[in-house]
Amino acid sequence: MTCFEKSVLRLKTKSLQRKYDTFALAERQGENGVFSLDLANNCELSKDGARVGVGVSAFTLASGQSVPFDWSLSTPKAFFYHGEKFGFLSDENKVYFYDESTRKFLLAHTFDGEMTAVEAQDRNGEYHLCFVGEAGVYFYEGETEMVLLSQNSFLPLACVFQGRIFTASANAIAFSAPFQAGDFAQSIDDGGNIVFPANTGEVVSVAATSTAVFFFCQYGIWKLTAAGSARDFRLESVGFTGGEILRGSACAVASSKGEKIFFFTESGVFRLDDSGVESICRNLALPLKREGQVCEHAPLDGQVFYSYRALDQSVRGVVIDVETEKAYHAFTAEGVCKLRGDAVAVVDGLVYVIKKGAPLPTWRIAELIAEKTDFQLSGRKTLKSLRVLGEGQITLSLRCGRKTKTFTLQPQNGEIKVDVKMKGEYFRVRFVLTENARLRGLEAELCALVGVE
Repeated sequence: MTCFEKSVLRLKTKSLQRKYDTFALAERQGENGVFSLDLANNCELSKDGARVGVGVSAFTLASGQSVPFDWSLSTPKAFFYHGEKFGFLSDENKVYFYDESTRKFLLAHTFDGEMTAVEAQDRNGEYHLCFVGEAGVYFYEGETEMVLLSQNSFLPLACVFQGRIFTASANAIAFSAPFQAGDFAQSIDDGGNIVFPANTGEVVSVAATSTAVFFFCQYGIWKLTAAGSARDFRLESVGFTGGEILRGSACAVASSKGEKIFFFTESGVFRLDDSGVESICRNLALPLKREGQVCEHAPLDGQVFYSYRALDQSVRGVVIDVETEKAYHAFTAEGVCKLRGDAVAVVDGLVYVIKKGAPLPTWRIAELIAEKTDFQLSGRKTLKSLRVLGEGQITLSLRCGRKTKTFTLQPQNGEIKVDVKMKGEYFRVRFVLTENARLRGLEAELCALVGVE
């Protein structure tokens, strides 16, 4: 009988480190130190890391009262002031004004057709609350009277440029005489209309920059240079082939590189500026409902908050950064509009101002999720530890297979290390940030068999 001495099989392992100093949506993992995420919810991503995005503070009247919203009155389309009276236009085309003594919105007028609201100046420099749309053009006078200025029926969209109201009918631009909101009569110098020279579909949105008015049709964009008298107006087509443009989505904003207009199409978000039209936010999945879509928006401190209706009929929010043209998903808000320099909307039954630096609405969280990351190391490995760089309270959750570990972190001197010791091929990584937290970077220590890359 021959005996052999058994030797212990020792597999060689190696330790590796992966360092990430940038967090981005749907970008290639590890590219220039990028940690790729599948979801950024209420989290703003920038070169300085990730932090809680825009929040809300209570909207208050001059008296200091907050304003509750009664959803039985239907959905708000836009809020406005008439003098110091606060009100809104509903999606049932009813005008309501708020009564501070009863803390309720009271019905003031019902339009026979879909309308929009704008503020326009008269020749004396006084502002009037005007309503434009299928029922004609009106302004609200005194305390109770809705005055008809024009019986002409228009589409429910309008903007003001150099004292004129610009709107549209099915196939033409319409504009008032300067500082005369109701005068749309055809004139060589004052009010009138311009018929579109090509079939690009019905006008669905309008926006004004400092130099021109842009009309967004279903399948095309027109630039109207409208300085001076009507005889000097010039209409030109803007090159665009990006699909059907969604109603109400055009929003003009100022940036360090000049003025821009953001707008939505059936396939995503676009930006128009002096260089032309370009698709942006390509890495952000927006399940946009096409039929019956009406986008609401308001600019706020270098960003734009959009509210849109998703394919499942839910209302969703998204925030676009004006400079970087990056975006993230945000909380639900309705009736989003610009009001005296603020972005105003209804959230959870109360009128709020949407702003940077404010806390998120109740029960909302700021989270970042990478659904399936391998830390650029294929095959099975051990995630030994993670070093999280940042400040403030951060909750880190890791899942691999059926196993989950959660750590509540409070970095000291800008970092904290946690022992993970989880084995697997892919890991789900989730960060939840508190109000003042910032996530600046991530370092992973891994262990794998030699030969595994």
